[in-house]
Amino acid sequence: MSQETGYAEFVQGLELGSVSLVECSAIRHKGTEFDDAPVEIATGSRLLGSELGYRFEVQCRPLDVEGDLVAELKVVFVTSFTSAQELPQDSPYLTQFGTDVATMAAYPYIREALQGLASRLDLRNFTLGLLHRSDVALEPEPEAEGTSEAASQAG
Repeated sequence: MSQETGYAEFVQGLELGSVSLVECSAIRHKGTEFDDAPVEIATGSRLLGSELGYRFEVQCRPLDVEGDLVAELKVVFVTSFTSAQELPQDSPYLTQFGTDVATMAAYPYIREALQGLASRLDLRNFTLGLLHRSDVALEPEPEAEGTSEAASQAG
């Protein structure tokens, strides 16, 4: 079986269970006008049997023309996928699936949440740009003790 065929079968065997907002915060430091709004994305993944979760922590810190912090916006989303069968921990497709599918499943929710927060802080003309594959580098999260608690946190 080719790697491309193997990946296609891996993707077809997974079903999106949920996209959940687990954290949301906004702080306005000064004013409402900003010049730049850099975005940082931290990611993680967790596999527990047939449950696969991806975590996306996104922070945006709009800056004014002098480079001073105008506001801080933060959202954390978790996507949860399930498989009919247990997934191998060493699957070569976990990272690729996270980049190709999980990120794209979460991004519309991330974008809407950040734009909603910006609107509530009266940050004018805030638009979160396109997401490129190179913007996301998925990292596995360390295995947590107590698998039932870890499974509920991952999805």
